[in-house]
Amino acid sequence: MTLSFEDLISMRVIATLRSAGVTFPKIRVAEGWLRQQTRYPRPFAVEQIWTESSDVFAEMHERLIAASRYGQLAMEMLREELIPVHGLTFNSRRIASLWSPREGILLDPEIQFGQSCISGTGIPTNAIASMNRAGDSIETIADMYAISGTEVESAISWEFSLAA
Repeated sequence: MTLSFEDLISMRVIATLRSAGVTFPKIRVAEGWLRQQTRYPRPFAVEQIWTESSDVFAEMHERLIAASRYGQLAMEMLREELIPVHGLTFNSRRIASLWSPREGILLDPEIQFGQSCISGTGIPTNAIASMNRAGDSIETIADMYAISGTEVESAISWEFSLAA
């Protein structure tokens, strides 16, 4: 089974919603309602999503909507209290085009086939982590790729978090 970039983004959004305390039934309602409104099979990949502990919000037609409440309008003042799903960049068609899950790490479907890379380099994080597991020091890897030790550490940390 192959996952698309949009599948990955959708799973990222769902994981963020769950960690904020949103229940699966509310997530399903929000996804279904947004799918109906956007006519897009992966609506969490085409809309900026926010949450608080029990609901899912999206912006549609410049209005804040409670998607988990079948599109009920939300008060604009709520926006300041909401938790955004961080690290997503949307293109001009409002589709997620980049994901930066943490500082210095980027997933772009047009670079390295969407593998996680060190931002601005195209160097896959798994290559860095593999070299480190094979015994190469952070300094050696940094010198080989002409990147900073901090970038090497970030790549290794990211790969370690994926394996956990």
